Amino acid sequence: MSTIIKFQNEFGHEITEQQINNGLEYYSKVFYENGEPKIEETYNNGVLVNTSKYVSNEMEIVDELSINPNSTFDYIYNENGFKIHEIRSYQNNVLIDKVIKVYDLNDKIICYRDYEIEDGNILSYVTEKKYYDENENLLYSFDYNEDGTCFLISNEQEDQADIYAWSVGEPDVSFTWVGFEYYQNAEPLIPE
Repeated sequence: MSTIIKFQNEFGHEITEQQINNGLEYYSKVFYENGEPKIEETYNNGVLVNTSKYVSNEMEIVDELSINPNSTFDYIYNENGFKIHEIRSYQNNVLIDKVIKVYDLNDKIICYRDYEIEDGNILSYVTEKKYYDENENLLYSFDYNEDGTCFLISNEQEDQADIYAWSVGEPDVSFTWVGFEYYQNAEPLIPE
């Protein structure tokens, strides 16, 4: 069994040990066995702040929680042709934190959802979706109201060109929802 260690920045991009030694504040150290990620250690200013275990199904989470009720998991699976990455943290077998990232076919994050959890119950969440052009350039970021409707469309290519979603359709707004239906609301999380 061969173990390889790779380092990643906060966006999941591979970095070198030299970049860390140059004072990178936040990074992860990922341990791979036979090409598969197994454990991820997260550091902030050189201090270990979290250790997460990679799992491939729900049963692995249940099994690990029976041994260690204070665990964090990276659960990666595919749905509708998209890679889904759930990060779940438990304390005393109670879910205390959950994040879901949805990746497109080019491995770009198109949706990020961070849940607010209290006593194991999901109270609310913050969702951000991103739209890339055919050259993988980020064009728009979409932010949502509590009710899941789009609030703001941030133009990532032009300064001072953000659009309030309620103004879409007005004569002086060139942006339309045609071709952007997935982004109009926080749901669905995964494109259909």
